[in-house]
Amino acid sequence: DTKDVLLVTAPGSGAEVIPFIKTYCNLPAAIGFTAIYAKLCDNLEQKNVFYACVIPFLLFFSAFALVIYPNSGFLHPHVFVDKVAARLPVGFGAPLAIVRNWSFALFYVLAEMWGSVVTSLLFWGFANEVTTVDEAKKYYPLFGMGANVALIFSGQYVKWVSKMRANLAPGVDAWAVALRYLMGAVISSGGVLLATYAYMQKNIVAKQEASGQTNKAPRKKRQKMTLKESAKFLMSSSYIRNLAILVISYG
Repeated sequence: DTKDVLLVTAPGSGAEVIPFIKTYCNLPAAIGFTAIYAKLCDNLEQKNVFYACVIPFLLFFSAFALVIYPNSGFLHPHVFVDKVAARLPVGFGAPLAIVRNWSFALFYVLAEMWGSVVTSLLFWGFANEVTTVDEAKKYYPLFGMGANVALIFSGQYVKWVSKMRANLAPGVDAWAVALRYLMGAVISSGGVLLATYAYMQKNIVAKQEASGQTNKAPRKKRQKMTLKESAKFLMSSSYIRNLAILVISYG
């Protein structure tokens, strides 16, 4: 993966950084996003929650390829970390590498969350909203197959970018060029994602709700709960609690 290679090959970094960033960066970020998502759901319509989650990711990926990575030498505190590392034991090398290459670490965390947020949370949440139980039995396996087919095309595109890097002129930053192509593909697919979602909201969901043909039951007024209250409510249901245990064990 791009995020792994970028972080592992960064100055002063190595493979030992991955366990640290997964534990001390990814986990807190996931918890923080859960709190933000709960707040967004309490204050925005569900369709606007979708936009509020997707657009910041796309903006960051664009900024990383065009602004942050080309200026990483200026943004990363190499001199400061070298001074701190000289006073600390060798065992602090991995955490200091994360601080040293903080923009790469941030890219790693957000790239890791992108799949979880967009695919696992937003896509399946929307699918559950517009699909009946009978339709789900027919179409959900096709959705999963479609996701796996997409991996074939993305793999071929990454392979093409890798070959293109090998043919660049001497002195050209191959990583900077590759990131522009890769993030360009992410932004393009994100644009298609947003356009498709907007089309479905305007031409399918809205018309079904207006004509009364929607299969969803009338919504009751939702009681707003804090993150702590939501967790307590979910844990009170043995069905949802057991599902949560399955998901956690799988991860």
